[in-house]
Amino acid sequence: MLRKLFTVITSLMVLQIVSWAAPLPASGPTIKEMSKAIIAAGNASTPFPPSFLGHTWAYGMALFAQLTIFSFALTTIFFQLSVLDFKRDSIHLADLKTWKSPVNVYRVSIALYMIAVVCGVSGNLLVYMSWNEVQASTLNVYFTIDKVLKAVAIIPFLSASYLMVRHDEVITFHLITRNPAVPLWPSHETIRDQSKTIFWIFIMAIGLTYSKWGASVGP
Repeated sequence: MLRKLFTVITSLMVLQIVSWAAPLPASGPTIKEMSKAIIAAGNASTPFPPSFLGHTWAYGMALFAQLTIFSFALTTIFFQLSVLDFKRDSIHLADLKTWKSPVNVYRVSIALYMIAVVCGVSGNLLVYMSWNEVQASTLNVYFTIDKVLKAVAIIPFLSASYLMVRHDEVITFHLITRNPAVPLWPSHETIRDQSKTIFWIFIMAIGLTYSKWGASVGP
C-alpha cells in the first residue's frame, strides 16, 4: 500500500517538474502594444481618426468647435491677466494681499477656468490636426500629451473653484453694485471682432477638413 502511494506521489512530482521545465507559450501582445498597432494602421490608411470614419462633416464640426474653444479660451487668459491691477483700491504691491481685490480675484478665477479648458482641448486639437500627417510614433506621443494635459486640467479647475467659492459673497456684492455710467447690456459692437474670428476659424476648419479628405481621395 505504501509502495503504491509512494509511486503515485513520485509520478505526480515528475509530472510537475516536467511541466515546469516545458517551454512557456509565447505571451500575446499587451494592450499598449495592440493600441500602438491600431493607431499605426489607422494613421497610415485613414484621413481622419477612426471615430470620424464615414462622417467627414462630423470631423469638420469637431475641429471647428475645438479651434474656437481653444482660441477664445487662450484670448481670455491673456486678456484677464493683462488687465490685473495690483494697485486697485489703493493697495500697494508691498502688501502680500494686493491680489485679493474682488475684481482681481474674479479675473484670476476666470483665467484659471480658461487654463483648464485649454488643457482639455489642446490635446484633442493636436491629435485631430496631426492624424495621417505625422509618423505613428509621433502620434503616440501626442496621445500621451493629450492624456497628461487632461489630467493636469484638474489643478487650475479646482484652484478657480476654490477662489470662486471662498470669495463668492464679496464678488457678488461688487457685481450687483450698479454704476449708472456703465450700460447694463453692452451693444453688439463690443463682440463684432470676436464674431469675425469665429467666421475665419470656421473657414479654416472647412479648409483643413477638405484638404485631408481630398488627399485621401486623390485626383
